[in-house]
Amino acid sequence: MKVTFDSNVWENIVSPDSDKPSVYESLSRDICNNVIEPYFCEIALSLESIFKADRLSHTSTYKPKIEVVTEEFDGNHFHGVVGFGPDNDAHPGMHPALAFKYSKAVELGFKVITMTNIGTARAKEIQDKTKVNFSSIDEFWVYADRLNECSKFIESLGCGSSSYHKLVEHYGIKMSPYKRLAQMASKTEIKKFAASVAEWADGDSISAHYAFGNDYFCTNDQARNAGSQSVFHSDNLRLVAEKFGVQVISPEELVNLTKHLRRIPNARHF
Repeated sequence: MKVTFDSNVWENIVSPDSDKPSVYESLSRDICNNVIEPYFCEIALSLESIFKADRLSHTSTYKPKIEVVTEEFDGNHFHGVVGFGPDNDAHPGMHPALAFKYSKAVELGFKVITMTNIGTARAKEIQDKTKVNFSSIDEFWVYADRLNECSKFIESLGCGSSSYHKLVEHYGIKMSPYKRLAQMASKTEIKKFAASVAEWADGDSISAHYAFGNDYFCTNDQARNAGSQSVFHSDNLRLVAEKFGVQVISPEELVNLTKHLRRIPNARHF
């Protein structure tokens, strides 16, 4: 079965320090035995790897990369193609502890589900060879369209990137929004901004999981503890599940599921 893991699960799978070692050791064995095909999301790896206190300052100074790919002069006219994309060199990179866990996860067999945010910087540690493959550009765009559809729906619920955009809109910012926001924001607003980035990562991780067609999304975020603006709130998860068929489960539920599969003769692991 194909499982997308939230950071609060996959980091425990590869780390010896855990309050539930038997659960994560079991999941690690299932991955090694090809019962579980493990994935994590590039959007979460890239956004959550930036320290919470640094997220606003990073965003306030970050600019996507814009460059002229081709150019041609015809008399008084200029013809060219301008490329717009992420400036990955501007990403601060993963903390060494996270980079170590990431490398251990890749060794274990984790694959990275690609993010589609055109101008958002990716963590430099994520190599192309660790990312999922698409057989054609058409297949990628089908994936991107599915991701966008799910992401927009989650945002319409007031989750995902919704709070991120609302915080910018709160200041009525039109030009150079992040720089102005960084100058105006209090410590409370900086914390709110950091939280909004985390929720953006959660929403787009669920969307990427759906778009790629994996079977389960495994997280330790308990619905009863999630706020109403979290995609993991029980009401929001129910709506996402009804529309897109997304199945979100805990590590314990996943362990029980794999145990059940192993008890069934000739069970197909999806």
